[in-house]
Amino acid sequence: MRSKTLALLLVAVIASGIVLAVSAQSQITAADIAKAILPGGIINPKAIAPGAITPDHLADPGSGAIFVGDGTGSAAAKTVSGDAVINGDGKVTIQKIQDKPISATDVTSGRILIANGTGWDSQDVSGDIDIDSNGIATIQNNAVDDTDLVGGAIPSWFNSSTTAMTDIAADTEIFNQSISLNRPAKLIIIFSGNATDVPAGNYLDIKAQIKTGGTAYDATPANYIRFADSTNYGTYSTATFYNTSVPAGDHYVLIVGNGNGAADLGARALTVIALPA
Repeated sequence: MRSKTLALLLVAVIASGIVLAVSAQSQITAADIAKAILPGGIINPKAIAPGAITPDHLADPGSGAIFVGDGTGSAAAKTVSGDAVINGDGKVTIQKIQDKPISATDVTSGRILIANGTGWDSQDVSGDIDIDSNGIATIQNNAVDDTDLVGGAIPSWFNSSTTAMTDIAADTEIFNQSISLNRPAKLIIIFSGNATDVPAGNYLDIKAQIKTGGTAYDATPANYIRFADSTNYGTYSTATFYNTSVPAGDHYVLIVGNGNGAADLGARALTVIALPA
């Protein structure tokens, strides 16, 4: 009796065009029934003819609703809600992020979404940086001052001595300061000192050098510069040198004096500042 009922059901659905005839025979067989009708009278989805199911066969879940499975084999019409909604035309609108509302967004170039404690606002980036439509951030002019720098951001070294140097001859090392750079740098080298005695006809010239390994090369200005002579001594003088490209690593900064054997040098100091290259 059950097989007869299933056979009649299969005839009905085949006639409706929903289920393909699974047998080439003129009569419906038990195999046809087993393939097309599953236990419980459920039509086997694999036996449904392509294009046989149209929107007219489906129940209307309501405007903005979809069918959602519950994991038990059943589906129910549910209205889309939460972070997104959908209208009767199928248009999806994102209205929240993680259940926090998004304000009416301004999509002007360079704006970003900012959390305000309860939701999300479209805000223009301003202050110390600006950002363009490609997401490239630029630090604004004069945005960073010394209060914004952490200790050691611009490394420097200082050395001083009060031990007198007398009768400075040619190529005499006055200072030798070791430095260690964790990045390429531009060096500013400041030397100050007091030439205490330079007899008539004598002089004291100096230059700065950076020594890396066994090689020393001059900082700018590259040649010796006049630091004191017989008419200009007895007060502190200052000379500034620089080098625009010093690689990372360990180096020595040298101050080299060049005299003709009679100039004396008293208290002196050396400052080295390493700026980003």
